[in-house]
Amino acid sequence: TGIMRTLPPLVEWLEPIAQLQRGGNRIFVSGARGAAAFVPRGFPDLLQPYRAVVAKHRNAMLEEFSEQSWPRYSRPKPHEETNFHTCRVCQNRYTKLWLHRELCFGCEAAFRSDGRCP
Repeated sequence: TGIMRTLPPLVEWLEPIAQLQRGGNRIFVSGARGAAAFVPRGFPDLLQPYRAVVAKHRNAMLEEFSEQSWPRYSRPKPHEETNFHTCRVCQNRYTKLWLHRELCFGCEAAFRSDGRCP
């Protein structure tokens, strides 16, 4: 379980990735500040089970945030964290984990519930 499930595909893909250093064919594209947004052909989607869990529980999490409050670690005290980002809608400041495309989870959910693309 855990990491043991990921080791075989990791080992399988290390050589093709290493070939890129020697001028091999490109197999996927990724930015320096995030992961690839897709799974390359032939590469197992190791995160699919986790995405399913997120999809199942995301609305409950957002509902709890709106009814109560955000977790303390989403907005730690200034001396605990210096890398805050501002939500472009509500202007609250959060750590990067709680923002996507400069929107906090709550504002992104509001956009989507209104049928708008964030």
